[in-house]
Amino acid sequence: MSDFLNVIYEDHIKIEIEDRKKPEKKHDYEVADNMLAELNQLNLGRELHYCEDLIFYTVTDKRAIPIFKKYILQFEHVGIVLNLVNNQLGLKGYKDCTEFLIELFYSLEKRGERLDSVYESFDNAFYKIKDKRYIDAYLELISVPKYIDKFYLLLEQLSKWHIEDALPIVVERVKYDKLPGAAIKALGNYADPKYAYLIEPHLNSEKPYIRQLAKKTLDKMQSVNQH
Repeated sequence: MSDFLNVIYEDHIKIEIEDRKKPEKKHDYEVADNMLAELNQLNLGRELHYCEDLIFYTVTDKRAIPIFKKYILQFEHVGIVLNLVNNQLGLKGYKDCTEFLIELFYSLEKRGERLDSVYESFDNAFYKIKDKRYIDAYLELISVPKYIDKFYLLLEQLSKWHIEDALPIVVERVKYDKLPGAAIKALGNYADPKYAYLIEPHLNSEKPYIRQLAKKTLDKMQSVNQH
C-alpha cells in the first residue's frame, strides 16, 4: 500500500474506532467482528481487524466466499453490505457468487434499500462477473419502466453478447432513459439500421458525449448498410 493510501487507511481506522463506540452501531460491529474472526481462521496471510480492512484489501482466497455469504444479510447498514459486494463478492470471474448476488439485490430492494448506490454496486458486480447463465435475470434488471435509468453496464454487456431478447428493452431505454448514453451505445452494438431514427435526434444533444455516442452508433448502422 502506498504512503498516501496508508494515510487514508489510518484515518479511516480512527473513524471506525470512534464509530464503534456508538450504541446504534453495536449490532453491525458485532456481526463484523464475528465475520472477521472466521476469516482470520483461514490464515489469509493478513490479519483483518476492522471493517475498513475489507475496503482496502480484497480477499482473493475463495474459501472466504461462504463466510461473506453467511454474514452479509445480518448487517443493518446497507453501506457495509455494498462495501462487501464491491470489494469481495462482485469480482471478475466470481461466477459462484452470481445467483447469491441476484437474491441479495432483491432482498435489499424488498427491505426498502432503493438507493442509487445499491443499483450501481450490483450493476458493477454483474458487469465484472460476466456470468452468461443468468440472462433472464439480467433482462428483468434492465427492464422498463421499473429499472429505467439503472443497470447501465448490464445493458451494455447484454448488447455486447448480442442477446436478442434485450434488443426491445434497449430500444425502450433509448426512448425513455433520462441519461440515454448507455442505451445509445448498446443499440450501436446491435448495429441494426432500422433503429437509426431513434439515434438521429441525439446528434443535436446539448451533451457532447451524447453527440459522440450517437455518431458512433449511426456509423455502425451505416456500415451494415454498406455491406
